[in-house]
Amino acid sequence: MRRPGRKISHNEFGLRFFQGADSYLSRYIREVSPHLVSEQVILPGSITDSKLLRPQFRVDFQDGSFFQVQYIQNFERVSNPFDISDFTVTSGDYHFNEFSVQYSSNNSASLAANIRYRSGDFYNGAKRTVDLGATFRPNFRLTISMSYQLNDIEFPQGSLALYLVGLTMRYAFNPRAFVNVFLQYNNDTNRISSNIRFRLIHRPLSDLFVVYNEVQDRSLDLNDRELSLEYTYLLDF
Repeated sequence: MRRPGRKISHNEFGLRFFQGADSYLSRYIREVSPHLVSEQVILPGSITDSKLLRPQFRVDFQDGSFFQVQYIQNFERVSNPFDISDFTVTSGDYHFNEFSVQYSSNNSASLAANIRYRSGDFYNGAKRTVDLGATFRPNFRLTISMSYQLNDIEFPQGSLALYLVGLTMRYAFNPRAFVNVFLQYNNDTNRISSNIRFRLIHRPLSDLFVVYNEVQDRSLDLNDRELSLEYTYLLDF
């Protein structure tokens, strides 16, 4: 979402070290890459709205997997209080840091998995996050992915556990026709969201989409459904 009147300064610096063929580590390691990212959002009057500094270190292995470590320093100015589930984050300036470690296997393999653990401050509390994912490709047509995210948050007023469970399926009938299915459950809102999309490429850069969306609110016992059709056609001049 565009935020008028704000200036965003984003900077990145990184190095990539490839292992030589005569190196002993080249049998296992393909590349080592330290990286540094900084970002600052400035409000009118040269007031800092948020700031981030993220040094990271990544190792790519010869089998296509990678390991990554990050340390994230955050600053955020909260002008208006907001709620996270049943807890309120009051207005003020917050400095919080987070440590992250991640491992992902070869994503192009028929069976792939990834795990990430994050721990650190969260406004006036603390948060631990676990991300798990797995992808299964039984053949060249079908891809099935599952994801799970758990956020264990502790505030001075109490604690809560928020989690998301997702399932994605993709099937290719041929190089021009695909169907994608996405299902997700959010325990905070107690909602089940689903998205089914069929795509037909009838000519290059011209598509036909048929999309079905549904949101089931189990707390209010309400269902929202939507069916849409989109057609694009590229005109050559």
